[in-house]
Amino acid sequence: MKRGGDKKGLLRKKASSHEATFKPWVGWQWLTDGVVSHRENQNRKCDCEELKWVRNQVESMMDVCDISNILPPSCISTPPSMIFLASSNRNDPIDRVAAELQKRFPTTSVRVVLGQWWAGHRRTWPIANGLASIYWYQCHDVLMPELLIHSKGAVTLQSEGDRLALIVSEDSAMRQMWLDVLPGLGFQSFAVCGTEALPEGQVDAVFFDPKDAHRQLDRETTAGDDLGKAALSESVAILRRTYPCSKIVVCLGFPRWDEVSRIIESGADLIVGKPFRLEGLSKILVGSVRT
Repeated sequence: MKRGGDKKGLLRKKASSHEATFKPWVGWQWLTDGVVSHRENQNRKCDCEELKWVRNQVESMMDVCDISNILPPSCISTPPSMIFLASSNRNDPIDRVAAELQKRFPTTSVRVVLGQWWAGHRRTWPIANGLASIYWYQCHDVLMPELLIHSKGAVTLQSEGDRLALIVSEDSAMRQMWLDVLPGLGFQSFAVCGTEALPEGQVDAVFFDPKDAHRQLDRETTAGDDLGKAALSESVAILRRTYPCSKIVVCLGFPRWDEVSRIIESGADLIVGKPFRLEGLSKILVGSVRT
């Protein structure tokens, strides 16, 4: 037998195993290998960590299969509910790959998940009409709520009635905004200014909306900025220790991956980048995600 065997046969074997496992399932197509020369961009991270994080979030809700744009549809009896194209470079062949996948899977919707290096590129490098795209930090209020529709048995929506929410923000306008919108999401809510004097007891959810977080994340890295980021992470850690069973939602303006990853490590459950979609956040808060 020749080395490597029959590639087409291997594809059929893989697809047949997917048929038994992924019902329903989504496909994930990497458009970057994470390898970039210093000449191309000295500051670009090679890991594409934000895209890996989004994939892990999707995988917590539905079965995910890494696919190739050459995968023949005849190998798959059950097409994916969605296909995600993961891109972190404006030179990635998004339109070409999307067109090929749409031909092969005409009933499957295709979504483009954009990494951080797409920031500011959308105006000068447009994505083809009819091809939906989201940024990585829209995962919890745009992408995952949409998956709830397709996940069927993997996720069940629950109507929990009145739930209790704590709002933590130094900004009085932000506190009032959350006090106004949370009753519509099924929460009885109350607010405090900071983490210095948190009320005792348990709540269903904590909404942490730090003041001027977008300005912190937009500045160049300085010693003072590092202190601000560390304080933000410590505040999340305090909330997690105080309310170990609560869902902790952190809202950030123009979030960057280095800051988001620290907040996740500190104990946050959901990261919401402003501006966010309230309807999507509502769906994900009442969803019971399979562990």
